[in-house]
Amino acid sequence: MLKYLLGAILFLGFTYCRAQTDLTLVPGSSGEDVVDACIQKLSAISLFSNDYGFLKRIALVESKFGSNSTVINANPTGGIWQITTKISQAISNSTILQAILKQTEIVLGSDIIDFVDGDFRIPLKSALAARLYIEYVQLTEFAQIIDIPGTVVEQANWWSQYYTSNGQSNYFKTTVTNYENANRCTVSKMDLYFLLDGSGSIGPSDFQQSLDFVNQLASEFNISSEQVRTGLTIYSSSNYPISQFDQHQNNSAFSDAVTNTNYPGGGTNTGEGIEFVRTTMFNTSTGMRPLADGAPRILLVLTDGQSGDNVTGPSAAIKADGVTVFGVGVGSGFVENEIREIASDPDSDYAFGLSQFDQLVNILKDRVSVQACKIPALIPDDTEVPITIDSGDAHYSEVQMPTNGSIELSYTVTTIATATVYVSSSTTNPSSAVFDFFFELQFGVTVVTINSGETATSAVELVSNTYASSSSSISSRKKRAADNTMTSYPVYVTVKAAAGDQSLEATVKATGSNTRSKGGTASGIHKLSWMTALILALLVWILSVDI
Repeated sequence: MLKYLLGAILFLGFTYCRAQTDLTLVPGSSGEDVVDACIQKLSAISLFSNDYGFLKRIALVESKFGSNSTVINANPTGGIWQITTKISQAISNSTILQAILKQTEIVLGSDIIDFVDGDFRIPLKSALAARLYIEYVQLTEFAQIIDIPGTVVEQANWWSQYYTSNGQSNYFKTTVTNYENANRCTVSKMDLYFLLDGSGSIGPSDFQQSLDFVNQLASEFNISSEQVRTGLTIYSSSNYPISQFDQHQNNSAFSDAVTNTNYPGGGTNTGEGIEFVRTTMFNTSTGMRPLADGAPRILLVLTDGQSGDNVTGPSAAIKADGVTVFGVGVGSGFVENEIREIASDPDSDYAFGLSQFDQLVNILKDRVSVQACKIPALIPDDTEVPITIDSGDAHYSEVQMPTNGSIELSYTVTTIATATVYVSSSTTNPSSAVFDFFFELQFGVTVVTINSGETATSAVELVSNTYASSSSSISSRKKRAADNTMTSYPVYVTVKAAAGDQSLEATVKATGSNTRSKGGTASGIHKLSWMTALILALLVWILSVDI
């Protein structure tokens, strides 16, 4: 009898979903998630070059991501990026921005590029105006956009001179530095490999700066067999492997290996270098972890010139293998289109063009370390993958959705911690700002079935007294329009651990099916507190005892 009573109590502990949300289009929305979502949307516009985090930093300095009520009340129509009449008129009357505006209209729609009313309370519209203004100044003042200011100091001076009417560069520097130092992301797992150009055109001095960059970037992470694994190959006319993933598994050992690397000289066979690391280094026999370990795979390719061979095939192949690729060109000899070919999409996140080698440490190190934190781990089908998320941090993953079927996500949380899970078929890093649907995690098991479909709808169904299941449709229309023969497409998942809780330890399992699942009826909302979760843990234990 006691078992049945406790089972009835456990029945109250269900999860919930909510339907599609996009706060980037809601006037007055604010917060870092909204800013990040706006920037992610703008990254789909290929004519925008990499801005080295400048747009986000402007949002922070101008209005604290829209949360500074004093600033917003003083200029309510300026929005998060505090667009002024000067900025609005400059981009509205500009003829040099027409190509970008036409592409923006295709990607984001005509409403978002209507600047005539001067109302920028819609976050995405405010973000677009600020981003266009950066391009406008670069083209009118400098007749180029390749050297968008990259360091905090350069961006502070630019902001003070061109963007704001009363801001001081020191305020920009102090605000950005303090915020970013206090909010550095942490990477629990990653397989990060470096492929450096060692050809004759680089020269010993710039080659040494490349090595210094590798060492400084690697120092941002905790290198170990369990957390971040690293490796290095130098390429020129031949390939010179320096370190594989299972060879130097602490920061000191890897740093020593990098420091003692010799400069080879020779030609620039970038395609051959990429193919070498794809087949030899991104291999479990040389220490790359299997997908079941949940470690994102990343390659950084750095070159100073045009490749002597073709990069298209090797670049496509390594990305098809699930490796995210940063393409970095340095100096005056690299070919921009080749760097874009090497890099993963979007180019504004993964393709970098720098004019000098000393910018590698000053600019690129911070941008790569920030972006690396947001790269989704691939979750293989029907395999349990462990995840660990520190309090307040997020874990990003990607699962494959059968085009006309469904996928079941099963989370088992083993610590007394809570998290919110955001799911999207169109946004690589879904969040509270943009998602197709979301649900809550707590101690125990949560099972969610996601259907492929034409619209984003959601429903919740409690299926037993120990866990909850929900069904939701994810749009695959855009994916199928691009390729009617595809059998699956990616769905992106963010698990955001609650701040103040202990670290969330869990496993996730994704199981695909070629048939759709019937959803339940939308029902009420219940979020477990720490105390409730503790009680549930006790009840689960009691239920396991024969009473």
